[in-house]
Amino acid sequence: MKNQNVRVLLVENNDHHYSLIQDMLLNIRGWRFDLDRVPTCSDALKEAKRKHHDVYLLDYRLGSEPDGLKLFKELRLNGSGAPIILLTDPDGRESKIHVMRKGVSDFLDKSRIMPHVLERSIRYAVEHAKILEALQESEARFRGVFHGAAIGIALIGAKRRVVESNTALRRMLGYGKKELHRLDFQKLLHPDDAKENKKLYQELISGKREHYQVVNRYLRKNRQWMWANLTVSLPLKSKEKSQFAIFMVEDITERMQAKEALRESGKKLRILSTKLLETQEKERKLVAQELHDSIGASLAAIKYALENKLDKMGGAPEPEGISLEQLISMAQETIDECRRISTDLRPSILDDLGLLATIRWICRKFERIYSAIRVECRFHIKEKDVPESLKVIIYRVLQEALNNVAKHSGSDYVYLYLAKKNGKIELSVEDNGRGFDMDEVFIHKDYAGGMGLAGMKERTELFDGQFILCSGKNAGTRIKATWPIR
Repeated sequence: MKNQNVRVLLVENNDHHYSLIQDMLLNIRGWRFDLDRVPTCSDALKEAKRKHHDVYLLDYRLGSEPDGLKLFKELRLNGSGAPIILLTDPDGRESKIHVMRKGVSDFLDKSRIMPHVLERSIRYAVEHAKILEALQESEARFRGVFHGAAIGIALIGAKRRVVESNTALRRMLGYGKKELHRLDFQKLLHPDDAKENKKLYQELISGKREHYQVVNRYLRKNRQWMWANLTVSLPLKSKEKSQFAIFMVEDITERMQAKEALRESGKKLRILSTKLLETQEKERKLVAQELHDSIGASLAAIKYALENKLDKMGGAPEPEGISLEQLISMAQETIDECRRISTDLRPSILDDLGLLATIRWICRKFERIYSAIRVECRFHIKEKDVPESLKVIIYRVLQEALNNVAKHSGSDYVYLYLAKKNGKIELSVEDNGRGFDMDEVFIHKDYAGGMGLAGMKERTELFDGQFILCSGKNAGTRIKATWPIR
């Protein structure tokens, strides 16, 4: 600060004392003081309004005027922030500590003032004022950020009481400042969240964590629960133990409500889809039975009648046109087609003999149709371990998986595995074919196998299962579906 101008206002009604102060300031090396003098309090207040001076020197005794301490108070009331040094004579000294507590920068005895004493007092007063101003500006910025933040912020003391809180937090919780600061912040937590928070907080203050984040529920004043993202940290490390923790609270109630509504909607949709699938399977079963029992039986009767008629005719010549042998052959083909359609709709073996027998049957049928592909089946499960409602789902997933193998894989070997392990039922179908790029399945809608895989995934997940697909070009394909056993 040396070699800088310091503007000084001296409030002194004694000309001799004014001259002494003036001479002292002139004799201080390395400084340049611009000294102004006013003799009265009213003049001092007028000068102070200009905010032109860096420091004030006030005579403690101003004759009939108010004393320097009273003038100091008036200056502060009028908004003057410059540091103030009180000057007194030996008869007017009071307790220095008492005066300093009032906010006076220093208290000097006129009879003992020396240039170096005055220099040191002014330097301290001006530097301290600058530091104080910087601190006040910093605090103002902090308070602006603290109280203007959109998220809730609280400083929580050692006893979990709110030391300070911002407007956003009080608005979230519905409490006034005094109300909130009387509360134990921990007691606003939902009981189910309290234990985890206590553990995390202890780890924080013990130094095991630098901060932590957690989703909590807080009880508002209106007795409604608020969902919040909570981030807790300690102030920057210092030698002394921190007296408070910083809590930052983001209200995510609407987000959680929307998430819950979406979850409920998804749950209802899964229930509806499950019922639709069940209804579809029932309809398939009914149509399959009708084809087998009614139309199939009628066609068999027609075939039998034609064969009987042919036998009775013996070797007699038949009328021109289509022969009875041809009609019998057409009837047999129609019967076979009805059986195929009936089986595709709902194989009766699934209801008659169960899932494991059905899987063996569909694998044998697959090998007959696609003779170049060998199918190996492995079971580590009993028929009774598979819930009835899940049997048709496993069958449909397997049916579609084998269909994809035949159409797209180009493989010559399929490994099929059905097991019960770790409280789950697992179905795995793996081939050694050409495989495919996984992105093509779920990104490009024109990929031929995409809908079949999507159907398998949907069926699996509708019954609380998990569907996993693994494939790569020239690396084969493996699908894995698992369902929890209830």
